[in-house]
Amino acid sequence: MSDTVAALPVTFFQGPKYQSLMTSDKDEIYQLENLHADQWKVKPMQNGNPPHWFPQQVVGTIPLYRYYLPKTGDHLFTLDPDEGSEAEKYLGYQSEGISGYVFKTNDDVNIALTAHFCDIERFKAGDYHWYWCLHQTGDGMPEGRVFEGQIGYLLQPMDGSAPPAFASL
Repeated sequence: MSDTVAALPVTFFQGPKYQSLMTSDKDEIYQLENLHADQWKVKPMQNGNPPHWFPQQVVGTIPLYRYYLPKTGDHLFTLDPDEGSEAEKYLGYQSEGISGYVFKTNDDVNIALTAHFCDIERFKAGDYHWYWCLHQTGDGMPEGRVFEGQIGYLLQPMDGSAPPAFASL
């Protein structure tokens, strides 16, 4: 019999220069909400229910890698470790490991996690990436964003109930 893994709620933050960050780390959430509240604000979910990812791989999920660019504070989230390696090598990003495990395909309880890149004026100001759930597009989305693509899918029961646990790999 395999073990099961409970999904963790993901908190989305908007930071300085419209920077975007998502995390399920309780210590990081505490720091952003309490110690850096003047810079980072929680982006509320439209329906009040946070999306979820998994702390370890479960059936149907893949790792979501997180990178940080110290000179601007930008975060890069990607499913492609090669993209992350190139960002480290050529742009100065630093790996922060795996944020969580997300679904690669959609089903009835998953919502799309999308990536957006800024226009050239925001880029010159040090603002690069923005992450959002597809059903929220347009609700709080800063101007000057270009849809970059769909990253993966987060688990989100629409009725507010706790998401089911999944079998670990």
